[in-house]
Parts: sequence; structure tokens; C-alpha cells
Amino acid sequence: MSLAAVMTTINVIIYGSTRLRSPISGRVSTSESLSIIHLEENNTCHFISLGKFGMNSATGHHDLEFAPHGANYGDSSSVLFSMYLTRAEKFDKEQSESWKANADGILVFTGLFSATVATFIVEGYKKLGPDSGNATVSILAQISQQLAGLSNGTYVSPLDPAVIMGSSFRPTTSAVWVNALWFSSLVTSLTCALLATLLQQWARRYLRRTQRRYSPHARARIRAFFAEGADKFRVTTVVEFLPALLHISVFLFFAGLVIFLFDINHSIASVILALVTVCGLSYTMFTVIPILFHDSPFQTPLTTAAWYLHHLSMRAYLIVAKHLLAGFSKIIGFAAWRIQDDIKALSDRSTRYLRLSMSRSLEDIARQQSWGMDARALAWTLDTLDEDHELEQFMAGVPGFYQSRALTTGKAILGSLSGPNGFNKILPWKILEVVEHATDGDHYPLEVRQRRHRTCLNALYFIPGAVYDILSAFCHASYPPRASLPRSLESWGIAAELSPHIDDDVALGARCVAAVIATHTTFSDTFRSTVLREDDGHFPILVRQFGVQEHVLHSYLAGNGEDIRLVNLVSFVWLTVKFARNMEASLMALTTGQWDIIVAERARLRSVRSDSTRSWDFQEVGGGKTFFPHHISPPLALAVNHDLLRLTLEYLSDPSFYDTPAPELLGDFQEAWDHVENLQRDARQIGHSTHGFSMILEVLHPLRAQLMSRPLLARSGSS
Repeated sequence: MSLAAVMTTINVIIYGSTRLRSPISGRVSTSESLSIIHLEENNTCHFISLGKFGMNSATGHHDLEFAPHGANYGDSSSVLFSMYLTRAEKFDKEQSESWKANADGILVFTGLFSATVATFIVEGYKKLGPDSGNATVSILAQISQQLAGLSNGTYVSPLDPAVIMGSSFRPTTSAVWVNALWFSSLVTSLTCALLATLLQQWARRYLRRTQRRYSPHARARIRAFFAEGADKFRVTTVVEFLPALLHISVFLFFAGLVIFLFDINHSIASVILALVTVCGLSYTMFTVIPILFHDSPFQTPLTTAAWYLHHLSMRAYLIVAKHLLAGFSKIIGFAAWRIQDDIKALSDRSTRYLRLSMSRSLEDIARQQSWGMDARALAWTLDTLDEDHELEQFMAGVPGFYQSRALTTGKAILGSLSGPNGFNKILPWKILEVVEHATDGDHYPLEVRQRRHRTCLNALYFIPGAVYDILSAFCHASYPPRASLPRSLESWGIAAELSPHIDDDVALGARCVAAVIATHTTFSDTFRSTVLREDDGHFPILVRQFGVQEHVLHSYLAGNGEDIRLVNLVSFVWLTVKFARNMEASLMALTTGQWDIIVAERARLRSVRSDSTRSWDFQEVGGGKTFFPHHISPPLALAVNHDLLRLTLEYLSDPSFYDTPAPELLGDFQEAWDHVENLQRDARQIGHSTHGFSMILEVLHPLRAQLMSRPLLARSGSS
């Protein structure tokens, strides 16, 4: 084995104690430096610093900090330049591989195509000169005639030698055209192959120049120099031009083939002409389609040229139209100004597209699409999710998506999502199914189950309409028996955490769920005895939710549950009153008839609701589906929350929940009722809407009628 081969396989690991000074704090710490010396066949030595391995004085653990690739700790600029080089190397590698792949494809096709063209040229170029076989036939015919003349005594004059040798031969026009087209096709294809070979060399040379071993800042400058040179000389345009040359050579061959066949057989030539015409029209269509339909995946090398030609001609046309319109502005009147504004907008757009490249222009057009594009992208993502952990990851991103500042339509997009098609369930129920799997048995570690349970329940509040879907099924006894919301105490804690959320819709949904859970769980004696312990995490939740003092809450919990349910109802009524007041102020511009139409339409959609359709998702408008959450309009958003509050109030005020509540609580209930009545009366006097106040009184009326039999409430009501 040679010394060079041995040196290639050697990796010497050196552990040395060094004293490193932190460039940030200036402190000195002792650590062990882990490095590798890699020796190559050319005996060059590369020192690669893998990092430092030492003891962290704060945690007591060993830390291994890996250095950036190509970092030079002798220069403080190496960190940023190393980041630049890492990304630049990845970009250059991908770009060079793309160039090489294009060149390889061109070389393969060019080799086959050139051989085909050469075969036809061998036959076609013969028509450019006299055929020696014809001269032989003419001579033999002359000899035969002379022999026949000798036998019968007739003299036959000899043929002109110039005629026999073809000196006066002139090739036909079709033969000239055929050979001109075929030779041009061959030259073009070979030129394309030559340029493809050069392109491979350019790519290799570019990588070799930009990846030489220098310090990070020197390498960065060298790379930037040659990268800017590649952009300045438009290497990418040259790469895109090579396939265009190859396509041109193909069509040159087709044209020559049609002319060649017409000299042989018109029927065959007509068939080939039809096929070539179809091919040419298809190619033209693929070239033009991206100009008309910007999302088209079809494109040819000539599309870019057609793109610029289209916008140049469009700009020239608009300039002419603008000047013509200026001459007739006095005749047309005010409409001319509007037309001029439209012309200016179109002209500015064409100018922008001409300034940008075609690919950048298409990307700009794609970014300007409506939120429906994002909704379909996320719907496709959901369709591809087939594991619980994948859906958990999706749900973990829902709150951030909902609150995104960069994406102002996050609420609308989440509201339009249905569940994965493979599960045939709307999204909220699929989320609950994941929660059920997480809490069912020991399929997953406890930490994973708890995290998945919390993540999925938290996401429900950020999906518009999900809380209503779930509470509606729960309140109407069609709720899955094992679903944890709103039965689990953990879901109550999540709802309590989100109740003061900055987003009104999220906060309202959380408060509705918290109120339903508070009423539902009071039927359990075990729960009441558990919450009575102040060390339990749910006792503070009740204190904050009801706004009462701790000793008062203790007395309510010590009863049979009716008192705490009535406290919960009264507390929620005050919350509903606050919403109703905001609602009436927001609906001042909405007539009663318009509100009735919204309510009726929503009721109809709920009545025809299926397992795969959200009752609040869309309405039929002109035979098409228009999503409700699109820009969710204030009246519609209020209608969604109006339904959620009504549903919650109907559950909390069920008369069967109350038999003998505490007298002081009956007074609190009557006080809330009187306050709502006063607000309704005042609103009517000033001509404001009373939809919210009327809803509260309508829902609470059956319970109030039952509680009126209580002496205290009866006296309060009569007064």
C-alpha cells in the first residue's frame, strides 16, 4: 500500500486542553478542544474544528458546541460569512446540478436526433446534382437506337455529351428547400450539443472557483464576485435558450420532411403535414398558455420571449389608447377619467412585469391570490394526514395561525376547513377522536398523552364554529359518550385559561365551554367534594369564573349542586348582557329584515347539516357555495356568537336543573332579569335593535316562570 493511500485513511483525533476566551463576556474557561486533522492524497492538511467539549459551570453537564463549517475563530467575522457560505454552497450546488441535468438531456436527445437527420440528408442531398444512373440509361438508350438504325439503314444522330453528363442540370426548388432545411437542422442541433458541453464545463468551473479553500471572508468575496458575474452575463438565460435551439432544429426537420414527401407521394405528405400541424399548434398552445393562464404548468423555451413580446405590445397598445382617449375626453365626459385610470393600472402592471423576470412576475401574481388558495392548501395537507401524531402537530400550529399578523385571513381559512376525507368526519370531531385515542389505555407514554390531549383541546377554540358544533351535540344528547370535552376537568382548565383571551371570539367560546362544564360537573358529588379542597386546581377557577368570595363558594358547593348551577347561570347572564349590548350597537346599520334573513338562512343550514358539512360554513348563492367566514362580516360574526350564547343559555337554564335554590340567589337571578328588561326597553325607546336582549329574555322565561313560584322571587317580580 502506498504512502498516499495510507495517509488518505488516517484521521487523527487530538484532544488538547485549551483556554478559550468568550467573545461576548470576555470570561476565560478551560475546556477540551475536539479537532480532526484530515490528510488527503495530495498531502494537504485540513484542520477541522469540531467544537469544544467542556463542563458547564451552571448546569454541571458536558456541552459540545459545534463550530460552523469553515469557521475561523481567529476572525470575528467568520460566523456571518460562514452562514453566507453555507447557504451559497447549497444554492450553487442545486443550480449547477440543474444546469448539468439540462445539458445531459440535451446531449442525449441531440445525439439521437442528429443521427436521424443525417440519415435523411444522405438521401436528400443527391437531388442537388445530376444522377449518374440517368446518364448511363441515356447512353444505353443511344446505343440501342444506333444498332437498330444500322440494321434498317437509318441514321441516328448521337446525343449531346453535355446532356448525357448533366452539365445543364438545375436542381428543383423543392430539393433546394429540403436540403437547406435539413442541413440547417443538423447544424443547429450540433451547435446545441456544443453549447451543452460548454455548459457542463462552465458549471464545473464555477463550482471549482467558488469553493476553493480560503478563509470565510475571502471565500465569501470570491463567491459573490463570480455569482454576480453569472447573473450579469445571464447564464440562466443561456441555459433556457439551449432547449429552444433544439426545438427549432426539430421543426426545421419537420418542414423539410413535408416538402420532401410532396415530391414522392401527395397522400403520404398530406398525412405527415397534418401531424406536423397538430404538433406545431400544440407547441404554440403550450407556449402561449402561461401568458393567459398564469397557473399553467405548461411552458416551452419560447414562452419567456412570448411573455415579453405580449407585454411590450400591450404597453404600446395602451399608450396609443391613452392618447386617443385624451382626444375624445370632452366628448365622453367623466367616463373618460375612469377609463384612463384603468388604462394606467394596466400599463403599470405591464411595466412591472417587463421589469421583473417572467418567473418573478408569476410568483408575484401567485402571492396576490385570495385566501381560498391557502385554505385549499391546508385542506390538502389535512387529507394527507393519516397518523394521530401528524394531526397533533397540525393542531399545535392552529392557535398561531389564527393569531397571525402576516396572514389576516387566518380565521376565515380555519373556518373553511373540514376534516380529512379519509376519516369522513368534520375537523372538530376528528380532533376529539385524537383526544380519545390519547386518553384511551397505555398506547402512548403519559407525557405524550397529556401533551396531545391539551394541544388538541386548545386548538378547538381557534377553529371558528368548532365550539358551537361540539356544544350543540352535547346539549342535544347526541354527543359521543367517551369524548372528553366538555366532560374532563382538564378541558375546564384550558377553557378557564382562554377565557380572558385577547380575541373576543376565542374568549367567548372558552367562557361558554367553562359555563357548560361548571353546570355539568355539579351533578357529581365526587367532583364537589374534590373542588372543596382549596389545594385542588379547580377551586380558584370557580372563584374567578363566578366572581364570588371563597367562603361564599364553599357554602354553595356544600349544597346539592343547585346553588352553584344558579350562580353559574347568573354569572353567564351578565356575560351575555355585555355581548348583547355590543351586538345592538354593532347592528344599528342592519335592518330587522336583514337580521331575520341571516337567522333564517342559518337555521335552514343547521336543519340540513350532514356529517361532512359545517352548519355555518356556506350558504347557497346563485347555485354556488360562498363561505361564510370570507372576511367574516360583522353581522355574520355576531350571528355566529349569538347562536353560541343562545345554545349555552338554553343548557344552563334548563328548569329541570333547579328545584330549591337558595333565596338570595333567586334575588340575584331576578336582578339580572330586571336589568335585561330595562336595557331592552331603553333600546326600543331610542330606536336601537333589541335582538340580543330579546334572546336572553326568551331563553330565561321558562326558568323564571318556574322560579316565580318561590315567594321571594314572586314578590320581587310583582314589585
